[in-house]
Amino acid sequence: MAIVAAGAILWRKVDGDLKVLVIHRDRYDDWSWPKGKLDKHEHVNVAAIREIKEETGLKVHLGVKLAVVEYRVDKVKKYVHYWAAEVTDAMLQAQKFVPDEEVGSLDWFSVKEAKKKLTYKHDLEPLEKLV
Repeated sequence: MAIVAAGAILWRKVDGDLKVLVIHRDRYDDWSWPKGKLDKHEHVNVAAIREIKEETGLKVHLGVKLAVVEYRVDKVKKYVHYWAAEVTDAMLQAQKFVPDEEVGSLDWFSVKEAKKKLTYKHDLEPLEKLV
C-alpha cells in the first residue's frame, strides 16, 4: 500500500529575490518542505493546506501544482503532491508558528541556499519547477 502526502513550497519575494520556506524536523534532523500524510478520505489539496498550517502556522492558498514526487520509505512507495503557495506580508504577520515535536524550526532561504540546505534529492524537483 502506497503512502500519499501533500504539501507546498512556500515562497515570497524579498527585495526582488525569491525566498522559499524550509522546515527542520528535529526527530529526523532533516530539512524539507512542509508536507504530511492525508487523513482518511481527505483530498490532496485539503491535506496540503492543513499540513502547512500545522507545520508552519501559515494559512495559505495553493497556487500552481508543481510536481508529484515519488520515493521509497523503507519498502513502501510514497507519493507527495506539491503546489506553489505565495506567502504575503499579511500572512506572515498572522503566522502562529510554535516549535513542537514535529517541526523544530523553519527559515526562509534563497533558492541557492535552499538547494544546499535540503536533506533529500527528491526535494529538488518541485523547487526546480517553482523556479
